[in-house]
Amino acid sequence: MPMTQALDDVIAERYKQRGHWTDFHDDEHNAHDWAAILIRYEGLAMVAAEHDDREGYRLNLVKAAAVALAAIESYDRVALQQAALHDDFASDMPEAPVAEGFPGGH
Repeated sequence: MPMTQALDDVIAERYKQRGHWTDFHDDEHNAHDWAAILIRYEGLAMVAAEHDDREGYRLNLVKAAAVALAAIESYDRVALQQAALHDDFASDMPEAPVAEGFPGGH
């Protein structure tokens, strides 16, 4: 799939955002926070469209797309951390004794 100007702009905006916000900061957001940020940029895009501001409309859509990417990246990191914690916790647990007559029993 060839890169388009739109995709280039979203990636450039994402790099700009990463210069302002850390992964730790992003991972503190919950789904409602991310939705609120996205709604803000979509609202700004709508206002720009109502005022025939094509540049502002596109810019806010690019920012919204970059924020959506940040939300996905954060979701993936948090899910990976939670899975690792679960795996570490499960591997530290002793084997449960199996009573005779139960599945897996002797």
